[in-house]
Amino acid sequence: MTKAFGNIEDSDVPAKTHGALGDAVRGARLKFGYSIEQVAIASGLTEFEIAKIESGRLSDERLIGRVARVLKVEPSVITSSAA
Repeated sequence: MTKAFGNIEDSDVPAKTHGALGDAVRGARLKFGYSIEQVAIASGLTEFEIAKIESGRLSDERLIGRVARVLKVEPSVITSSAA
């Protein structure tokens, strides 16, 4: 089942993402049951940026920090999961 949110669908982010950081972010998001849209709205990022983080194509520490705050985890939790 996919959920469409604007131009981004959860299915647009591969189930097996590229990169441990993307896997960690996606895993944390799914653990809390959040959609890409919900994280985007709460973090002030776009759905496209969240999808790029999850696919491993964007690893800006400031953006990861914003996502971590939404997921109520320390940024180091996400980045250490990626190591």
